[in-house]
Amino acid sequence: MTLDDVFELGQIVKTHGLKGQMLFILDVDEPSSYTGTKHLLINMAGRLVPFFVAGWAPRRSASGNQEEVILTLEGVNDVDAAQQLVGEKAYLPTSALAPLEEGRYYFHELVGAQVIDDEHGAIGVVESVLEMPQQIILQITHTSGKEILMPLNDQTLHAFDREAKQVKTAMPPGLLEIYLEE
Repeated sequence: MTLDDVFELGQIVKTHGLKGQMLFILDVDEPSSYTGTKHLLINMAGRLVPFFVAGWAPRRSASGNQEEVILTLEGVNDVDAAQQLVGEKAYLPTSALAPLEEGRYYFHELVGAQVIDDEHGAIGVVESVLEMPQQIILQITHTSGKEILMPLNDQTLHAFDREAKQVKTAMPPGLLEIYLEE
């Protein structure tokens, strides 16, 4: 299994206690739908290593804006073993994602899609989706090689065609020209 076959569920951010438990921050829209997770894939030195989940205790972060889990993995029995996983991202196979209703998409599906703008035609490829506190941004590599950052919202993204791997957009007026100026 490669990174193309999985989606990021979250990241192990620190150890918790002395018995191998870890604080895991979920990076998904519906954290409660992953409560019954039986296994995780953790990216260790570029390889996805499977771990069985021995304990999953959800809680709200102190700030109240993140979903956290006190995570226990089989074979991780002390703070030293847990410390080796701190900072690592955890993944699940894309087959574990819930099906979406028509017109909805997961952000990871947009990566690699060709961007077709109403006014400018084909402008480039989505490199990543950046979730900023103020708004969500599409990071696009223009056909010229330049980076373009475009807000992602209902006004700028009209449709996503999974089969054709295309994103139909309406760039804000003047945005493309700002990035393409010499």
